[in-house]
Amino acid sequence: YLAMARAYTKAGEEFGTPESQATERIETYARTVIRLDPQVGLAYHYLAQVQMETGRLDHAEVLSRQAAALEPGNPLILHGLGLVLRLQGRAPEAIPYYDRAARVAPTSPIILESRGSLLRDLGRFDEAASVCREAIDLHLRAAHPLHHRSHRRSLFRARALPVVPADGR
Repeated sequence: YLAMARAYTKAGEEFGTPESQATERIETYARTVIRLDPQVGLAYHYLAQVQMETGRLDHAEVLSRQAAALEPGNPLILHGLGLVLRLQGRAPEAIPYYDRAARVAPTSPIILESRGSLLRDLGRFDEAASVCREAIDLHLRAAHPLHHRSHRRSLFRARALPVVPADGR
């Protein structure tokens, strides 16, 4: 069921499935999983995502905390809880969840981007720049495993970030 929920999410992003239809299906599948096995943290996470999309952030937080209690080491769930807190205007409380998600999944550019954005919003600009550079590098390596240094430099210039060579010098 969770695989179906993920598939509907991806299909909606790629093929323009009406958001309300995809959201409804995700919610249905997640509730079915919870009914069958209430110990599946990802089901609560997907329900929390539905709540976020519909603006019910308090409900999303409760569901995200349930998910994190069930699967405390799941980076997707930790990232989701951090996002809920951030959307509620509680950015400082989100930091530990983004940090834990980044420690568990250090090669996830999405988690690093979110963490960098949060640090920027909190005025921690040097940290944010470092994290964002790391996320960009991960994106480049994923897209082009043998990417050329000049391509990476042009990407950094386009984002107005200082260029840091791969060897750190």
